[in-house]
Amino acid sequence: LSPLMRAPAKDATVVGILAALVAFAVTAALGALYAVDKVWPFLGGSALSNIAGHAHLGLLGWVTVGICAVSYRMVAAFLLPQVLLREAERRQIAVLSALVVAAAVALLLRSTARAPAAAAIAAALGWYAWILVRYIRSRRMPIDWTLRHVEAALLWLAGAAGCALVLLWGVDPQSESGNRVAVTYGLLLLAGWVSNFVFGMATRMASGIVGCGPQPLLGARGRAALFVLLNSGVAALAGAVLAGSVAVFRAAACLLLAAGSLYAVALGRRLLPSALGLAARSPRRELTAG
Repeated sequence: LSPLMRAPAKDATVVGILAALVAFAVTAALGALYAVDKVWPFLGGSALSNIAGHAHLGLLGWVTVGICAVSYRMVAAFLLPQVLLREAERRQIAVLSALVVAAAVALLLRSTARAPAAAAIAAALGWYAWILVRYIRSRRMPIDWTLRHVEAALLWLAGAAGCALVLLWGVDPQSESGNRVAVTYGLLLLAGWVSNFVFGMATRMASGIVGCGPQPLLGARGRAALFVLLNSGVAALAGAVLAGSVAVFRAAACLLLAAGSLYAVALGRRLLPSALGLAARSPRRELTAG
């Protein structure tokens, strides 16, 4: 927190990371309280509403706000857009952070305000997508596989927002169809939205972070395979859940497993030599110091 607080410019990235860290701390504290409540009950409310508030504070407040904040700086660095909307970025992050808190509280209290709060969050995420689309359209650099992951993530985020609104106004979440939409909602957020950003950014940046140069984790064919496996798997898995097809679900899960394995192997091949080299050099430095 200290470096963030000392940052000379409180841009959207700094503000968003600070908000995400606060959401993470509150999410962890709520998780601890719920664990204690299982043994010595002292919290009121419904278990489902408590879990929903806890999960959404973590997934939207910690993960999603964090992704939005970091992506503003990373996408701009990768695209070099001719237009920069710094003030719009700051406002979007501030509005989204406040709305996530409001939605989490509404879920915890089982308030009717959860529906308008969810609609407002969807609008704030639409604002985020609009900013990124403006950057993509005014880019000076070509679209690579990292940015294709960003574009796919935005599509899955829109699908997840649609599922959330359907759960609020279209179907009963406790019905069979509601359960399917709820599972699809979580799948699109985690595997579609979050994983695309993690895979896209990490395949390009991980090597530089560990001091192995700017070379991506995978070559062009590997990155194309990763993109296709991940996103075809998400699409097939979401369709299988909505249709209730066990066979398609199993096949789609294999696609996601293949994508995750490809990413893990590539990351391991790049990180393990670096880690082993660091471990090998440490005793030498100690001897030299002695």
